[in-house]
Amino acid sequence: MTLYRICKSKNGVRCSANPPLRRVPLKSVKSAFKCPPRDTLSANGGAPEAVEEGESEKRGEHSGSERGTSLRTVDRGKTELRVACIRERPANESGGAEDSSSTVALERRVKPSTSQRVDAASRNMFTLYILFCLMATGASKAAYFSQQPQDQVVVAGQSVTLPCVIVGYRGMVQWTKDGLALGGERDLPGWTRYSLMGDPLSGEHSLLIDSAELVDDAVYECQATQAGLRSHRAKLTVLVPPSDPVVEGGPVVRLKAHTPHNLTCKASGAKPAAEITWYRDGEVMESAIYSKTLMEDGKRESAVSMLPIVPEDSDSGRTYTCRVLNPAAPAGRQTSITINVQHPPAVTLSVQPQTVTEGAKVLFICSASANPEITGYRWSKGGVPSKRQTGTAWSTNVSTLVDVQFGPRLLSEPKPMAVDMGMDAAFTCAWTGNPPLTLAWTKQGSNVVLSNSNTLQLKAVTQEDAGVYTCKAIVPRIGVAERDVTLTVNGPPIITADATQHAIKHSKGKLECRVGSSPHLIRLYGHSET
Repeated sequence: MTLYRICKSKNGVRCSANPPLRRVPLKSVKSAFKCPPRDTLSANGGAPEAVEEGESEKRGEHSGSERGTSLRTVDRGKTELRVACIRERPANESGGAEDSSSTVALERRVKPSTSQRVDAASRNMFTLYILFCLMATGASKAAYFSQQPQDQVVVAGQSVTLPCVIVGYRGMVQWTKDGLALGGERDLPGWTRYSLMGDPLSGEHSLLIDSAELVDDAVYECQATQAGLRSHRAKLTVLVPPSDPVVEGGPVVRLKAHTPHNLTCKASGAKPAAEITWYRDGEVMESAIYSKTLMEDGKRESAVSMLPIVPEDSDSGRTYTCRVLNPAAPAGRQTSITINVQHPPAVTLSVQPQTVTEGAKVLFICSASANPEITGYRWSKGGVPSKRQTGTAWSTNVSTLVDVQFGPRLLSEPKPMAVDMGMDAAFTCAWTGNPPLTLAWTKQGSNVVLSNSNTLQLKAVTQEDAGVYTCKAIVPRIGVAERDVTLTVNGPPIITADATQHAIKHSKGKLECRVGSSPHLIRLYGHSET
């Protein structure tokens, strides 16, 4: 009986069972010694010529391995080839489906007679005993993972180790990153921050990643290529802290009073996106609007928070703080700004005294406050209050009234009139004054007030209406003024004389009569009776 250890190889195999090592070309054994489960074997590539004589299966002593043994006889004419196949399958955690090794026992002999077969039964039992012993010995040497990489989270800039320890294996070990092989050398050329750690003779092949970067965020796998072992796939998540928050317009944000505005804070380059909180003078503000967007690398995110405010004059100088944090920066980062609330000048104009008599002195006082500072004042008389804004500069005009009291001032003087008897007549005069004045029309020689308006109306005048009329303006506590005007009524002359007139005896006497006429009298006639 000759025993060989069979392992898959393209050109041949190296056998490690007893007797000592021999190299066996695969072409000499072909598929007969691949030990497919429950298949009939053939030698030298021939068709199957014998059936299975017996098969046994049992567990190996090592936990996690499975072993099976098949005993077959191949008829080669005058001789027969007895073949024993031992299948080993490590129950590794990667779930590999192929047998890791096969042990084949070969014995070529002359086909025995019937009696010889009986005599050889005992020898066959001894042979099977040896095969089962070899099976148990091989099971203790099956490769398996004692440590496998697990999902891990690391902060960018920190180092991380993915463990991989394989027991019972001396072949090449390599790592893959998102399916890309990193290479079989322990220093991993081309991957300056990657290296394999531990004692390879002890099966230690852990992957060390120094100063982790975002590009290291991937799925990793440890592989024992010659044993067909693959570890769990481990996801390495690289956390990236957010950049320092930026508040638009800072550090001093200039705003207009009573005008709505959104304070905007941005934190970019974080994984995961940063959480953003606003504070006003240390007090949390709850009304912010939050949004986030994925960056071009498909892993990091930018976050934006807008805080709507309507600034008042009293808010000038307040401090607003934008604080950002994520799992990579749990202590958080923050940026503070101060708002400068600008408003146009608020002007107060006063006069002392408010009411003054014409000719007296008066004092005007103007005070103003504004942000930015007041740059100058300008006085005007008779201006209209207005407010205008140009860019960030304002000017405000404020007016006030002074109550100046004065006596009557004639605005329109009445004009004399001459009308025919029976016609209407009207006189007009206009006055002004402060406080408001009152008017009174009278006729000389009488205190009767004929009118209190600007116009005096006389209907169907007679010669008795002719005369002088007075327009009087009265300003209470200030003064009185008046103007006279004459009314002439055209009609027959009016003669008046005293009924009795006296004279001195023996002297000349004089008789008088008065004649009123409009138009003027042309000639006067007189006569006497004795």
